[in-house]
Amino acid sequence: MNNKEIKTHLQNIYQSYSIGDVVSKTHVAEFSKYMDPYINDYKERSGETVDIKIEKHKYGKITFRYMNANGEDATASMPKAVKYYKSGKLSVNIGALLLEAFREDISTQIKYYKDNLPRDKNKCSKCAVCDVLSKYTESETDHYPHSFKSIFNAFISNKDQSKIEVVRSENISRTIKSEKIRKEWFEFHNNNALYREICKTCHKEYTKKQNIS
Repeated sequence: MNNKEIKTHLQNIYQSYSIGDVVSKTHVAEFSKYMDPYINDYKERSGETVDIKIEKHKYGKITFRYMNANGEDATASMPKAVKYYKSGKLSVNIGALLLEAFREDISTQIKYYKDNLPRDKNKCSKCAVCDVLSKYTESETDHYPHSFKSIFNAFISNKDQSKIEVVRSENISRTIKSEKIRKEWFEFHNNNALYREICKTCHKEYTKKQNIS
């Protein structure tokens, strides 16, 4: 299988599980095959995955936690792991890591907005574009009218990016090491960001238009 086929295969397995489910030995073995090379080299967890624990992600989705025989665990990006499995190398984009860290460090603001949206009796919110109703995990929060990147660029424009260090937080995410910059960014984003809740289809179409323009 090529990269896309492997990712689709693993994603289908991932989506078949929910909180409280036990991942079958067959599926554990499949994830071990494709995920372990990346986990062993990049996630500071050695050995073979012998069990997968399912945890709730802060945005309502689930997270797979890959356990070895010693009880040591790790989470990992599926696309990165598959790419590493196929090529044996992983390119590092410093700009992308910086964006990831800055996005992660304001994630609580996004969650607060999402948690406080008006919802109907079925706990669904209305898409700001097409009015379709979606459940909490089926809708996505979009920065609008100013994109996340434009807010990030405005904040970073007068700073030396080469001196901003990014480190890993507790799981697979990254964070800004400097507490001072992290607090400045948190306040700046909180004062400048506006959001809208939209369905996944509208979000995908809007993102596509942004990339073309």
